[in-house]
Amino acid sequence: MMKQMAMVLAVSLTACASEGDGPGNSGGGGKEDGTEGATCLASSRTKQLVPQLAIPGDVKIGKSTRDLIAAELAGATLTSDTPISHPDVASGSTKLYKRGDAVLEDEAIRWKDGTGSEYLRVRVGGELVLVIADHDGDGRVDGFDDEVAGRVEQDYDRDGKLEFLAQEVAMLPDFVIEGYGEGWVPPEHPAMRILEDTDHDGGFDQESVTGKVSEDSWWVHHGNGCD
Repeated sequence: MMKQMAMVLAVSLTACASEGDGPGNSGGGGKEDGTEGATCLASSRTKQLVPQLAIPGDVKIGKSTRDLIAAELAGATLTSDTPISHPDVASGSTKLYKRGDAVLEDEAIRWKDGTGSEYLRVRVGGELVLVIADHDGDGRVDGFDDEVAGRVEQDYDRDGKLEFLAQEVAMLPDFVIEGYGEGWVPPEHPAMRILEDTDHDGGFDQESVTGKVSEDSWWVHHGNGCD
């Protein structure tokens, strides 16, 4: 997208949020004529990582929300539209900034205890492509969902560190599914690789794999579920 964005954001972005668009997708269906079994997102399989995997250095969690949106939309030069106001002004406000078919939605909520949250959403051609979340209003990224890159990051305890990383397997050409137990058959179409730091010690100790399968597949008939 292009490069005077940082300047535009510096003047236009306000503190914001609500329950924003979050990660989580469900599977699609089969052919409308019913000649092919529907596909679904299968339940994930999990394993412990020994040794642990290091947290990558290119994470978005903990960064400034404004710096990150400026970097992600470098040069988009969005123009401010009329703010959209909630019925209760005290609860926050939403503003839209547009350029062509790209829209940055800046949504703010002020909670009753005086705290705030912020969600920045980017849509292109009406499709949601990016969500940057600041749940506790400290100006730092707690959640990051990039639909284009197939990547989701979460900071569950709001300590500025990454605890959850989900990536589409299609974006990981060198990833091999292994170590999930003898005789286990991976899903037909692996969808996501999920890494978690469950003990919050700065390293990934758990890995899960999800996959899309048909409802009449081996995966489902052997008790793996079709969620």
